[in-house]
Amino acid sequence: MSDRALGLLVTSAVVPHAPLTHPDQRLAATRLADYRAGLESWTFFERVGPIVVCDGSNFPEAEFRAAVTPPDGREGSFEYLAYPTTGDALQGKGRAEIELMARALDDSQSFVGVDRFLKVTGRYVIRNAEALVRRILAQPALPDVQVNLHNRLTLADSRVFLFSRDFFSRRVYPHRGEISDAEGTWMEHVLARATLAHVADGGDWDLLPLPLRARGIAGTTGTPHPETSLQYAQARARHWIKSRALGKR
Repeated sequence: MSDRALGLLVTSAVVPHAPLTHPDQRLAATRLADYRAGLESWTFFERVGPIVVCDGSNFPEAEFRAAVTPPDGREGSFEYLAYPTTGDALQGKGRAEIELMARALDDSQSFVGVDRFLKVTGRYVIRNAEALVRRILAQPALPDVQVNLHNRLTLADSRVFLFSRDFFSRRVYPHRGEISDAEGTWMEHVLARATLAHVADGGDWDLLPLPLRARGIAGTTGTPHPETSLQYAQARARHWIKSRALGKR
């Protein structure tokens, strides 16, 4: 297998378990519209590698595919895996999401022979997704983990990040039990700690080539994340400074 093989792992929760959402959770139809918009921002990835959508609410595949098909009839080709929400959801959205990722990596037929994955949260529209992937694939090799770190390196942006099977199985999955929304420990904290532990052991890593230009709704709080051109320009400047400060991998 080439170290340049890359798969896209899209996570979703169309009708999520109650503890995973803001009390004012929106109707499934509204959420499906979000996923349609989110997936449309990744349709170009068909030219790169396999796409697997894994849903954590056991939503029917036929209904999902019908809902995310764009109005002009174009439908992305992807493998859809659905699983019922487990008891891990009671500890927080991120813990359930890690379990969901693990099951998809084990079960997916599309990912056989693939070792590097770009995990994306499906309800977000990533406006610079194609530029991001183009920059990722332009690298001489794909690292074990590539993620944007924030808040003095204590938080990792889990909306989009690159990882290897080994990094996920050794650094992330064993620590899923540390996630607890009630205690204020999220997937973003665990992913940041996993990345720093990997770095400390001499592992291969990097920031993503670009900051995300994202639009969507936070799953835990229901808070919208709009972004202006000025905000993205500021994010680009911060990202450039941070990447220079951390040095080349």
